[in-house]
Amino acid sequence: MKIRCILLGRHSNRTPMVYSAYKKVFSNKIEFVSNIDKAHVVILGFVVDLNGLKETLITAQRKNPSLKIVVISEELLWDTIGGGRFWEKYSNIEISNHVFHFWNLNHVTTDIYNFHNIPYYLTTDNHYFSRYSAMFAMNVKQTANIYKSIWQKAKYQSVFLMQKRFEDKYDVTNPAYNIKGLCRYRSAVAQNWPDNSKVISGFGWGVDSKRQDLPDWHLDKITTFNRQTQCFSAVENTHQKYYITEKIFDAFALSAIPLYFANSEHRIYEIVKPNSFINLFGVESLGSCLSAFNNAMNCIDLDSYVSAQIRLSVLFSKPILLAMERARVVAEIYSELIQIMDSA
Repeated sequence: MKIRCILLGRHSNRTPMVYSAYKKVFSNKIEFVSNIDKAHVVILGFVVDLNGLKETLITAQRKNPSLKIVVISEELLWDTIGGGRFWEKYSNIEISNHVFHFWNLNHVTTDIYNFHNIPYYLTTDNHYFSRYSAMFAMNVKQTANIYKSIWQKAKYQSVFLMQKRFEDKYDVTNPAYNIKGLCRYRSAVAQNWPDNSKVISGFGWGVDSKRQDLPDWHLDKITTFNRQTQCFSAVENTHQKYYITEKIFDAFALSAIPLYFANSEHRIYEIVKPNSFINLFGVESLGSCLSAFNNAMNCIDLDSYVSAQIRLSVLFSKPILLAMERARVVAEIYSELIQIMDSA
């Protein structure tokens, strides 16, 4: 059965269904329509999008009482600070005296983002896999001594590319779901990092535009900093065991030492060994504690770092894993939508 879906809301670009890499895979199971009257399911990217769709959805559900509203979110940051009960798979929200019932499909409520081999975000565009394939194929030829030489001769000691975010709202924590907001934390790490030749770049750090506004922000990153820095910040905006973006892979691809934040349950350890990167988990007192990382080369195990490069070169030499991961994501979403459509 093909499910007819319509994408609505200004954040609909924050759902797997919008990526060109996924559209062909979805096409066998889902038909995307432009007329809400023809849809079985309304797909939103964030709960907040409901605020601007009240009248549209009320009218549509009067015509079709079985029309379902589903939020499929890939971005934990906005889930956790958006005010909704993101941990509830079936939830509701009152907007101007009208109660909307909807389903939350995210990192907490489903297995959509519980990857097998390749973290979800890397599956959203072919360029991640192709670029990593080429870069790790080169890196794997480098010895421990070559890496040491790269770090000793690097133009920069450390690089932080991130938006400046010191507002309290980014400090959100939810121990029940092993979630910790890291935007404020990583901004403080960048500001306090003991390094006279560090680079801090991003919106708010004396920059008026966002890196995502570049024609290809990822290509700009890997071409600008390849073998040019000893450390590279890969700290995510949110800590959650399944939530792994391109950041730590970029750091390894650049032949840099990643700065990361991961507790013992984090799934990054299924991909690389713990001592192959600098783990900031547990480093809560920024300042004197960070001085311990002043010599980054002494903070990792070089053999583990080389081993990580080998493991990553193998991972990104198998395109079948990328295809299988995308098929898994689509199957999970389709299964969830079928169950939602069958619900009362």
